[in-house]
Amino acid sequence: FDIIEFDPETFGILLDYLHTGSCPLTCSNIPGLICAAEHYDLPDLLQACFHHAKQFLRIEIVCIMLCALENYYWRYTSASELVNMILAFVETRAYQLFQCPEFLTLSESMVQTIMCRGLEVVEIKKFEAMLSWAKHRIQNKKITNNKFDPQHEFNCIMDRLSKDLKLYRITPSELIK
Repeated sequence: FDIIEFDPETFGILLDYLHTGSCPLTCSNIPGLICAAEHYDLPDLLQACFHHAKQFLRIEIVCIMLCALENYYWRYTSASELVNMILAFVETRAYQLFQCPEFLTLSESMVQTIMCRGLEVVEIKKFEAMLSWAKHRIQNKKITNNKFDPQHEFNCIMDRLSKDLKLYRITPSELIK
């Protein structure tokens, strides 16, 4: 039968843990393992995952982790806690995050979640990140019908993303660049 809760790699690592009492932890496999540990009530594994994430979290892996957690965070408390831990980590490193190519792969809801946090970055950098993300989204959108209007879609995305932007903190000369 199919095990649909977790991807095969996560489940394989979980089986190793159940068999040997240990498993390799990396920031990229923690999102799935943390949820599997909660799902199967494995408190030691859960604690080890959080400990590893706190010790080894780095900006280069954050987007990959957030993408993986999107499948879980609405269903598992531990995933939600890990998302919050990552978002707190990102607050002081927002500009570095915006420079990561993987930032462009985040979902719109995750970008909104990040942007509405108390990021320690000037508003123009937030705006530039939103703009880059929206352009990337439009360029990579799979067109499923003839009625797709890229400019209209871009405007809608920017309207949604920029609602949390404090435009009064951006000078007109910065916007014109």
